[in-house]
Amino acid sequence: MKLRSKTTYLVDENIKMSGDDIHSMKSCKIINSTDIFRKGEPDETLTEMAKIKGWVIVTKDIRMALRSLMDKVPVIFISDDFQCATYLTAKSYGRKKFPEMFDYIHRRFGYN
Repeated sequence: MKLRSKTTYLVDENIKMSGDDIHSMKSCKIINSTDIFRKGEPDETLTEMAKIKGWVIVTKDIRMALRSLMDKVPVIFISDDFQCATYLTAKSYGRKKFPEMFDYIHRRFGYN
């Protein structure tokens, strides 16, 4: 029997999560980027670490999302303009694959 590991999310500094929010999400691991990198660290550095470790990046920065996708790193992109969160990768999974993170984002930002 193979145990399924928790999904790890690297949360960009533009949407840093509070300790209470992190602890409420039991089925995944959350890392705020500023916990392991300095503020303003280049996107390429975060993307490289996420790719090596197999993490999913969570960001509101479209440039960060595009850089990550070009490096084949999955991204949950949050769009205030369209009031939605989308899982971006070469494959299509979306909300069904990461329900806890999507539910959190929709609650936090008041999306329907």
